[in-house]
Amino acid sequence: MDKITLTKKQIELTAKKAGVFATTKEGETYLLQLTHWIDFLNERLDEAKAKMAEDAIKAGEDNILGDTLRIAVRPTGKKYEGSNPAFIKQVSYPRIDEGKVDEYMKENKSLPEGIVSVSQKITASIYVKKNKK
Repeated sequence: MDKITLTKKQIELTAKKAGVFATTKEGETYLLQLTHWIDFLNERLDEAKAKMAEDAIKAGEDNILGDTLRIAVRPTGKKYEGSNPAFIKQVSYPRIDEGKVDEYMKENKSLPEGIVSVSQKITASIYVKKNKK
């Protein structure tokens, strides 16, 4: 196994250099380096969680308790699948039709009555091209 030494200062400097991605080609190199570290660490974390869950289930436990951490082990996702109509229910909930509101605003230059604008968080997503990993 390769030894990796990653310091907080190294991460901070790399992130700062990656932040200039829009203005320099060098920034892309640092941004790519950060995404590789994140991918590597997330993979190791997923492996550790899978092993903990496997061990906990074998021991009949649903919690792993440490001095500072508590790991809950529980099943997630669908419990059953099938198509028997006697056991199918329709699930729905009301939601604003954003496309319809956008269309209304385009035509009327204002929001419809009873609708308010909400501040949206603006984020950047980073995708490493598959052939570049």
